[in-house]
Amino acid sequence: MGLPFYPLADIDMPNDALRLRAIRGLVERGHLAQVLISHDICYRSRLVRWGGHGYGHIFANVVPLMRRRGFSEAEVQVILVDNPRRLLTLDAGPA
Repeated sequence: MGLPFYPLADIDMPNDALRLRAIRGLVERGHLAQVLISHDICYRSRLVRWGGHGYGHIFANVVPLMRRRGFSEAEVQVILVDNPRRLLTLDAGPA
């Protein structure tokens, strides 16, 4: 899980459970097709070698938490595969 605070500033950061609660709210309001999740590795300390969650964090930690929190397999598929595919597909428009 992510830290409940951001150590470099005086702001609170939600952890993964709180983020999933917010995503659940978006899904319940009909915004499933607009939800994407991501994370970044901006410091060496975020790498597994240096004690961080590493690049596999979403699949190793967040997806199992999504399932435990009641996200259906169809919802997980839309959030992790369908929505990113649609976003990242370049459409040149009508030929």
